Amino acid sequence: MEKQKWQPLPRQGVRARIGICSDLHVCEAYPSREKLGAVFSAFYQLAPQLDAAAFVGDLTDCGNAQQYAALRRFTAEYTAGHRGTTGAPTQILYCMGNHDTFEPGVHRAQAVFAAQTGQNPCELTWVNLVPVIKLAPGPNAEDDYTGCYSFLKRSLYAAASKVPGLPIFVLAHHGIRGTAYATDEWYGNYGEGTEHDLVRLLQQYPQVIHVSGHSHAVLEDERSIDQSLGFTAIQDSTAGAYFENETGKQDPETGEPATVPPFGQEACQALLADVLASGKVVVHRLNLTAGRFCAAPWEIDIPALLQAKKAGQPLCFPYTPGRTGTAPVFLPDARARLQFERADTAAVQFPRAWPADTGACSRVQAYRIQLLREDGGEPVCRWIFSDIYRREQREDWCVRVKTAVPFQGTWRVQVCAATAFGQLSEPLCSPAVDAVL
Repeated sequence: MEKQKWQPLPRQGVRARIGICSDLHVCEAYPSREKLGAVFSAFYQLAPQLDAAAFVGDLTDCGNAQQYAALRRFTAEYTAGHRGTTGAPTQILYCMGNHDTFEPGVHRAQAVFAAQTGQNPCELTWVNLVPVIKLAPGPNAEDDYTGCYSFLKRSLYAAASKVPGLPIFVLAHHGIRGTAYATDEWYGNYGEGTEHDLVRLLQQYPQVIHVSGHSHAVLEDERSIDQSLGFTAIQDSTAGAYFENETGKQDPETGEPATVPPFGQEACQALLADVLASGKVVVHRLNLTAGRFCAAPWEIDIPALLQAKKAGQPLCFPYTPGRTGTAPVFLPDARARLQFERADTAAVQFPRAWPADTGACSRVQAYRIQLLREDGGEPVCRWIFSDIYRREQREDWCVRVKTAVPFQGTWRVQVCAATAFGQLSEPLCSPAVDAVL
């Protein structure tokens, strides 16, 4: 990876600065040393006095001793000589993920994790008096957190009692179903609706910031933060593997169904969380491949939430599914083109769309491609991911559309650009084309 340059962030008024990422998947199959180097390079350029770096699971690709040894070696190399604001070395916080259970097995994984990292898989720790609770799956299933129920209950109470005006970070590899982007499909068992319902515990503390990995979804998607359950849930993408988003899209080159977007192997993203002296939290999203922030930082007003709760007033959570953006636009001279390559394959060409404004919710997340029969027959609809996560977005697209049966008759294409929240552009339309080869 090309080394990127970052400007230091102001430190005044910041109680604790914590770098967070997940899904390192340290192994020989991935450029683990290179990507972890990019993570720490960005962390220390932005925060020369980084207080802590937290890794939210899937530290390794299968949990063997060689991969853990490489992780320790890389981490020691990149943190050597660095210290936080207290003068102590940067704290390293490791969480366990499902991949870390693969070789030792889920029943032994927590013990192996503890032996290899020197840390407890479940623990309450502190970063400049900011509480951080780590959760680990197991021992019955690689995605099951119900065994953490009593520990979480005690830890939340202890954290809120000791520092009642500060956020409580809860780090767990799997997301909570139906919260941050991609957790509809990638999530853990938090005992919802049972006597060991961890979500119900979290809902008692609006100052909770739950950070998960597992999904590998792009941080440029504004749905990566969600507060719909009464606390904050964030998915942190992947630092060491590949992007993977939601189902329902296709690969633009092959026409086959795909959850991995184009150039997904370039993935290397992370968070930098600032806890201010006031208790407010500012979360910066880092695209380490592109060398830029993914968008404007998220701001979580913990004091306002706690004050409203104390006063019995409604809590204001701005990051919910009800957010909207402005529909994207194509340039005035943009045109779509339809061409049939084979009896069952069409090629659709169109230029990129653009956000209508600078709001993060208005960015182009996907394109909808509809092939319409002139005689009113059944249309063909496909979706592709945009490439907003790349350093340079492509100016022109060529998307292959495959069907199970040959195209017959006369067709035209309509292309719409979509935001993450469903706002659609006006369609680009092609001239009618006969499906004759």
